[in-house]
Amino acid sequence: MIFVLKFFIIFGIGSIVSHFLAISIGSFQPFGYPLNPTNIIGQLGFQFFLSGPSEELIFRAFAITMLAFVLKGRFLKFKVSSANIIAAAIFGLAHVGFSFVPFELHYDIFQVLMSVTLGLFYGDCYEKTNSMYYPMIMHSISNVIMVGLTIIATFLL
Repeated sequence: MIFVLKFFIIFGIGSIVSHFLAISIGSFQPFGYPLNPTNIIGQLGFQFFLSGPSEELIFRAFAITMLAFVLKGRFLKFKVSSANIIAAAIFGLAHVGFSFVPFELHYDIFQVLMSVTLGLFYGDCYEKTNSMYYPMIMHSISNVIMVGLTIIATFLL
């Protein structure tokens, strides 16, 4: 739990700073739909109850477990497993939007890099605790923090 608490303190401060930076340099992207109570509750509920837990099952429990059977190496002074690095990279790619007709890729480089970085933290927590509960909690709350700050900033701007 100490790992999770430290993560949230650092993540919360970093999220506030990143929102201020995005607003100050003009790259902040408000929600593209009306922020009425139903949409806000639905978005926050989705982020807390569905998005984080389902992504953790896919990208940590499944991906890291399967990759660990094939990849045995560790990097960064033996602190990060090869399986975690690859799963985090795939997690980052999952945050790139695309369409087939016409073929387009659309992404926010900050979101992709943040996803890879957070994926490494979630994966490290999963490997150290051998439990999905902590990464699910971390992921859910970090999603709610980011979406909540975006909702607040959208109202203020």
